[in-house]
Amino acid sequence: YPLQHHNHRPSANLDSRGHRPPLQDEQIETLPPRRVLVSFGMQSLSKRLSFPRRREYTLQGFGIAVRTDWIPAFAGMTAPWTADDWQMKTVHEEENPHSPAQVTPPLPLPFYCRGQFYGLQKVLPLADSKLEVALLTDLNRPVNGVALLKDSNLRRHGLVAPVLLSLAATAAAFPFQLRAQNLLPAPGGAIVQLTPQPGYFTEPSIAINPGNPEQIVAAYQDNAHVATSSDAGAHWMTPPGIAPPDYRVSGDVSVTYDTRGHAILCYIAFDKLGTFNYWAHGAMRNGIFIRRSLDGGRTWEANHIPVAEQPTQPGIPFEDKPYIVADTSSDPHAGNLYIGWTRWTLEDSRILLSRSTDGGATWLAPLEISVRRGLPRDDNGAAEGFSGAVGADGTLYVVWALGDHIIFRASSDGGASFTPERDIIRTAPIMFHVQDVSRANGFPVIAVDPGSGSPRAGQPRSRVPAAQTPRPRGGRPERLYVAWSDYRHGDVDVFCSASSDRGRTWSEPVRVNSDPLHNGADQFFHWLAADPADGSANLIYYDRRLDPGNRDAAVTLARSTDGGKSFTNYAWATEAFNPGGIFMGDYTGIAAFGGKVYGVWTEKPAGSNGSGGTASPSTHPGTVIKIGSADFK
Repeated sequence: YPLQHHNHRPSANLDSRGHRPPLQDEQIETLPPRRVLVSFGMQSLSKRLSFPRRREYTLQGFGIAVRTDWIPAFAGMTAPWTADDWQMKTVHEEENPHSPAQVTPPLPLPFYCRGQFYGLQKVLPLADSKLEVALLTDLNRPVNGVALLKDSNLRRHGLVAPVLLSLAATAAAFPFQLRAQNLLPAPGGAIVQLTPQPGYFTEPSIAINPGNPEQIVAAYQDNAHVATSSDAGAHWMTPPGIAPPDYRVSGDVSVTYDTRGHAILCYIAFDKLGTFNYWAHGAMRNGIFIRRSLDGGRTWEANHIPVAEQPTQPGIPFEDKPYIVADTSSDPHAGNLYIGWTRWTLEDSRILLSRSTDGGATWLAPLEISVRRGLPRDDNGAAEGFSGAVGADGTLYVVWALGDHIIFRASSDGGASFTPERDIIRTAPIMFHVQDVSRANGFPVIAVDPGSGSPRAGQPRSRVPAAQTPRPRGGRPERLYVAWSDYRHGDVDVFCSASSDRGRTWSEPVRVNSDPLHNGADQFFHWLAADPADGSANLIYYDRRLDPGNRDAAVTLARSTDGGKSFTNYAWATEAFNPGGIFMGDYTGIAAFGGKVYGVWTEKPAGSNGSGGTASPSTHPGTVIKIGSADFK
């Protein structure tokens, strides 16, 4: 295939608009034809060609005929242009490659991108020399080729040889039933089922020991259970005796590691719920408790420790949805533990927080941190969905939902006092119905990338408080992330916003899921984790983009390496399941450290109704807990 290289010209030769003048004939040198190998498989569909640096290349007049008996291989292929740093540009003979606005191929090109096959309609220039690709889904006509140029500003030297395809194929040639890999597979992905048999297992949580990343602990309900791994998730064990024996029910679990490598499990326990969704009405004894493992998760203390406990008596509140946060920074409050939750009363809902300064052995009296209280019913209008994270200097950042807003506060004195309450993000209603799921919500989750100057970024701990530790020039700054779900676009989507000024200002919401807008597919039950080592933001969520009926869900991992400006979606669990109307809880879980990402979620086991379809709700009455891993190192 003929290649032309363009001699590199310095920026001083740009015109007044910052564009390069058209190349003159004497500046173009035709290189010998080179063969490009197209390989099919899970790892690659392209070969890179290495050329001298400081050159730019344009590909012209190319094409490869693909036999139709190769087409099934496309169901499992990896599409390199789904990565954030790829842009697309069609190239045809007798067209000026420096005028992308004029590039309109006569026929649409089908390609594999962001969960679907598309046809390429045209390429439009955007600011900063970026390209916008308009997509079609018509695969019923012959197609042309596409060149992929590395780097969004299109000015980097060298050529990454693209996938060169000229497919004389129709939509019928593509077996859409083989579409489980429409997203890139999670790199190094593996899935383990923690619960061998179905049961009433939901609402999982997961944490990585920052002092020993080989140690991982996961938790799930009903009742409270834990599973631990000491070899980075290769093997798991489930210690017995976690659920409290003196309460009928325990759940709403969350788990973390403290600065000493202790694993801390938090959960609620109660004998009987109150009136449905009006939980304080008729509530019986209940409370919030923790249980500790002083060896990283292998063994657990026999007795749990109360954080807030309500004895059975008329008018007691119901303590609900706690989440535990550990300060693993090097600030004076390092080692603190924080638990925030919703307290339901007959009159209202409010957010409380308790803290421990002795590794969880004792807990201070709860502090109400919600200035405005919510409605007393577990529905829209309640103060609910507490989440917290600790910054590099020990600042505790907290969020929760109230009405159609995400509320934000911060504490720089170890949870003793907080900044004024602020509405930082307006959402659509945070409680919503998802088809075939008994309950769903989009509660906010906050995470903090402590930045490259933090000890949590893989550097040795300093004896100097983090607030006094100078950051390296040009280093990665601390960044806060908040993720949530809502239906502002009709179907439910996952969103993320970021702040690089300690929560004073927040970016416009970014849609995390990469399926087409308004396609009727719901994405829900997200969770968020920031990797303190590489700064990435990682999200897990249930994904229904593959089911036109919006019932069957797979599990997707989304990852951002540009501060939350964009997300690449990866297929984590590709075998979709139909919840069949079951209770799946209120959340999933995810943790990340050093490029390793672990997610935990609930699934209803797949089954057959005798005709190869999805099982009915009665076929498999229980659920299982699965853990997925990915390796971006």
